Amino acid sequence: MCFVIDLISTIWIGYINPFINQQWSNIEFWRISTLALLSLLLLIYSFKNKIIKLYSKSSLVSHDSNIYSQFDNILPERKLNEILDRLNCNQSIHDENDYKFIIYLRNYEEESNKYIIRKIEKAHKNFANTLLKLKNFMIISFFVIQNDYEYYMLPELKYNNPKRYLAKYNELLIYIYEVEKSYKRYRKIIKERLLI
Repeated sequence: MCFVIDLISTIWIGYINPFINQQWSNIEFWRISTLALLSLLLLIYSFKNKIIKLYSKSSLVSHDSNIYSQFDNILPERKLNEILDRLNCNQSIHDENDYKFIIYLRNYEEESNKYIIRKIEKAHKNFANTLLKLKNFMIISFFVIQNDYEYYMLPELKYNNPKRYLAKYNELLIYIYEVEKSYKRYRKIIKERLLI
């Protein structure tokens, strides 16, 4: 450590100090120094938005990562795929899973749960809208049989009017496809922007 201090003091005394002592009383030195300082301040002022954006980007990522974690805790990707597969295969959904959709959509409506990064928010909005469309279809078309905690799609039509049931099933498949597609897009953007 002493070697470094000796080296710095030698450089200062031998090279820098004589130059500054000669320039100290020189008016040109002060003009150039003032212009350099003003140029530096002007440069900082000109690019202040970019500098602020650069420093705040890490806080944006942190905020949006927390939002994603919150939504992922409510409805993880694997759980969403399981629910959609069950809807596709059995045309049914358990009460607990239906409640996950409700909680997810309620949380989405809260302003504090919006992403700051616009591209992520746009993809999330698209996903939430497709999930809402599926949920609205389920409200109209799904019913409980007996005292079960399972909702089934139009159970009376399945045997009484198979043609109409098939039409409703095709409509359900479209909603499922839209939810899957929008979630994949949303997840891809999350991966690109937040590296999660």
